[in-house]
Amino acid sequence: ASHVLEEGDVSIAAVAQPFLDRIAMDLGNSVKLSVLDSESVLVIAVAQGKRDYALTVTVGQRMPIHAGAAGKLLFAHAGREQQ
Repeated sequence: ASHVLEEGDVSIAAVAQPFLDRIAMDLGNSVKLSVLDSESVLVIAVAQGKRDYALTVTVGQRMPIHAGAAGKLLFAHAGREQQ
């Protein structure tokens, strides 16, 4: 998550951030963009929700693949080689 992009590279986190912000604002829930990274899920972008019980998630946070909905969804749609 802290990788420095070389000139000309496009950051998917930067492209996604306005959409995440809008969803979080409209729904009040926290929103995250995660990717499979080796044997874990890596959060690469976050928009915090404003509800009392909105989850707190941070960029760079890692979770085991089996520990949340995002990991299970990404794993289910990964190619057989990656699984």
